[in-house]
Amino acid sequence: MRAIVNVNHRDMRGSDHKVHEVVGNRVTLECVLEHETILVDFTMREVQMLVQNDGVQVFRNQAYRDGYFVNYSPVHGYVIEYTMPNGREFRNVVKNPFDTDNYKAISDKDYTAKFINQ
Repeated sequence: MRAIVNVNHRDMRGSDHKVHEVVGNRVTLECVLEHETILVDFTMREVQMLVQNDGVQVFRNQAYRDGYFVNYSPVHGYVIEYTMPNGREFRNVVKNPFDTDNYKAISDKDYTAKFINQ
């Protein structure tokens, strides 16, 4: 997995780096320098995890559902889209892509306003 740095730190802003580990809200990235590789810690708010189109299982309505990440906004978070057995599709916004139990449902209108027409 890779992540893009959103803050100024050692000329890392805007570039993507390999994720070494994720523990809670902490992300450790591998930063390759001229002669060595160092590990740098960030909070989940300081990086954007590159999870677009990655599959994820979410626990909704008393069962696990197969979903996938469809969008990201630094202000609002990651959007997960999943389908219920009856065919209805739903979108949820999560702040942490590794903690999908803490989510907020989002309507089509809000999704368009916050993520498409931002």
